[in-house]
Amino acid sequence: MPAYNFIRHRGYTGSYNTVKRYAKQYKAEKVRRATIRIETTPGLSAQVDWKEDVTLHTKDGTAYTFTVFLFVLGYSRRSFIKLVTDRHQTTLFQALADAFEDIGGVPYEIWFDNMRQVVVHKGSFENKELSPRFEAFAHDAGFKPITHQAYRPQTKGKIESVAGVVKRHLQAYDYEYHDPTDFHGAIYEIWDNLNNQVSQAIDEEPMIRFLDEKEYLLPFNQALVQTHIDNRHYRKVSRESMIDYKRKKYSVPSQFIGKKVEIITTENELYIYYNGEVVRTHTIIPTDNQTRLSYNEDDVVQILRSDLKKDASDDEVTAFMREQMVDYDFMFSHEEGDGWRYDD
Repeated sequence: MPAYNFIRHRGYTGSYNTVKRYAKQYKAEKVRRATIRIETTPGLSAQVDWKEDVTLHTKDGTAYTFTVFLFVLGYSRRSFIKLVTDRHQTTLFQALADAFEDIGGVPYEIWFDNMRQVVVHKGSFENKELSPRFEAFAHDAGFKPITHQAYRPQTKGKIESVAGVVKRHLQAYDYEYHDPTDFHGAIYEIWDNLNNQVSQAIDEEPMIRFLDEKEYLLPFNQALVQTHIDNRHYRKVSRESMIDYKRKKYSVPSQFIGKKVEIITTENELYIYYNGEVVRTHTIIPTDNQTRLSYNEDDVVQILRSDLKKDASDDEVTAFMREQMVDYDFMFSHEEGDGWRYDD
């Protein structure tokens, strides 16, 4: 409707249904072109997804739940699959690095759906942008990330096909092993079969077709990519709703007090994760800076509401917080030699 109103004000006299039909045809053509590019160009693209919440049992009936990382090249259908225990962003980075090492290079572009490790939604599902940390990883790895609408069969068919095969074949290993670590071996067997059996889609073994594709892949700089993986730290959130990092303190939402969180850092930013999701982001305080505390306003409000100002209104809490900010800054700066930074 906004597009129709726009062109109507520019003099268009046709009907809304005509515009709607044209837009639908145009969209279908764009998707068709994208699908053709993925299908026919060696070295151009790959698709990535998770097969989530896969539950397998050992022989004694103990259940173990995993996630399967799925990676498939668009031209040759060569795949890489891996069993993981979480879907943290760093886990995605490591799995991608393992895939690049396995195929001996990097495709020009990789297609993802709206997984939270890749995109950040700003207020709505449609309003999204790439996670800054993921964007930095993609830049150093050398591929262009492309996001597409989840569950769209035209641009996700190959990865969905691999997911279906993995799901069916894993059922054969349920209740088969005494040790859950053996499930990783089962994944390797499935992966090996996928790459060395004739694919119905291309009527050829992916490993044979990959011989024509591998020369088109970009070089893989493992050392550079590894820098994005090795910067993980773990901390327990204190009773003050803070975590320590390099002798500085950073606030965390109060519901995570007593819980173990993951800290991932870039050059200037500190990301605090819980169960694979970012719960707070801070700008890193330089080590030579006198400031030692970094608070987020929402965290301060939660802390005050849990104790000192539990019966106060929002306005009262905000006013008290800003008054105290000045007092704390004076106290730390002049009496103890430390400052207090307040992060919006």
